[in-house]
Amino acid sequence: MKNTKAIYYIRAAIIGFVSLFGVSVFFISSSALSKFLATSLKLKVNPSMTGGELAAEIFDDTEDDKGAGNLVYPANSQFEKGSMDLIRYGIHRPVYNGIWQSFPDYWQFDLEFKGNAKESANIMIYFGMDSNKEEGESSTLFENAENVSFSKPWHYAVWISEGTGKIYNVKKEMIGNAQLSFSENGNKIQMRIPLEIKELQKIYTAENTWHYVLVGGYSKWDRGGFMPVEKRKSYSKGSVAKGQEFHNLIPKVYDILGENSQLGNWNDEELKKAELNPVEVNMQAKINSKDNKNRIEEIKKIFYEQYKREESGNIEYSEEFFEKLLKENPEDPVALAYYGSFVAMRGGKANVAQAVKLVNEAFTYLDKAVELGEGHEKEIDILLNRASVSKAVPNGVFAKAETGAKDFAKAAALQKQIAEKSNEKNDFLFAAYLYVSSSECYNICGKETEAALMLNEAEKMMAFVN
Repeated sequence: MKNTKAIYYIRAAIIGFVSLFGVSVFFISSSALSKFLATSLKLKVNPSMTGGELAAEIFDDTEDDKGAGNLVYPANSQFEKGSMDLIRYGIHRPVYNGIWQSFPDYWQFDLEFKGNAKESANIMIYFGMDSNKEEGESSTLFENAENVSFSKPWHYAVWISEGTGKIYNVKKEMIGNAQLSFSENGNKIQMRIPLEIKELQKIYTAENTWHYVLVGGYSKWDRGGFMPVEKRKSYSKGSVAKGQEFHNLIPKVYDILGENSQLGNWNDEELKKAELNPVEVNMQAKINSKDNKNRIEEIKKIFYEQYKREESGNIEYSEEFFEKLLKENPEDPVALAYYGSFVAMRGGKANVAQAVKLVNEAFTYLDKAVELGEGHEKEIDILLNRASVSKAVPNGVFAKAETGAKDFAKAAALQKQIAEKSNEKNDFLFAAYLYVSSSECYNICGKETEAALMLNEAEKMMAFVN
């Protein structure tokens, strides 16, 4: 390809222009109308009907369902990938005298997993509160069930297994049942603890609470429901990746809320179990969705300002330029990607019917580019073209926002690898931009958890920039 290096100068143009171009008066009007209707018809719902106000929302890393780093799922197919991978934990403020509820006084928790956790996951939630005067417990509810201990004592525990939730006090007595609701695919759990249980009413006066969430494989035959971990996996037992790494002190926990590295701090010489630290929550706090939007805009502003400083020259490339390159090599993924973007841009100046036709045509080039571009040295640029167009066109017409979200996320992961090798601030900044772009796309298609996870990844990248 001629001028191979030079054509990448237009990456800034693709980022700045493709993401913002108009896509016909019809598309703009229909999008505005949809937003107007959504705003106008949105009913103000009493928070007590939807779980109460969120006090905290904690996002856990995905793909970390390996315990301290070496656990393997059992051979049983019910333990599908991600079924023990906790990705989100939400804590609501307690509800008092809620209307139209099974019980009017309750405390709600939200748990979300990457896979179906309903049948295969064994979940223990331990929590304590500063309003409880009783001495707490530092060992697990069922002795030796998880093979861990706690740095800060808990006062209550909830055991979730086989679709039920049982509530225990610090004396390890069962005091009631939690109300559970599962999503259709089993990856989301809504848990409500009835506060009509008198001793739980202390939560009303708590300013601070602390939480441990432990997830293992469920086995009805084993202590506390925690599936054993052995040297080799079997139909009903998990294992370690390497047999020589097995030890009786290895926690039988695949994922926890917080850093999984804590699961590896057991001491062989002292026969000391891994000690876990809780996640602490201020119960007077409130989640403000505007904060996330403001942070996204802030990261994008920092990125655009930096990109303008680095933009090289005023080199311009036309649709004809890339069309010529494609005639020379129809299988060139870079040329396909950029040509597809220019075809889509034409849709911004066309009438409705022509715009639809041009955008659909653009995606034939963009899809082929991404398919051919896997592993290519310029894969990030290839993904960025399709992602930017996917984000720009109306999702209500083309349903491409999720495609854009996944492309931005993949490009971000690749850029993160580059940044970790170079240790350059601008490389981390570009990764952060790609993650927030993915977050925006997920928000467009209504996937709020995925959007928040991507913003969380962006924040990690910004830690290397600031």
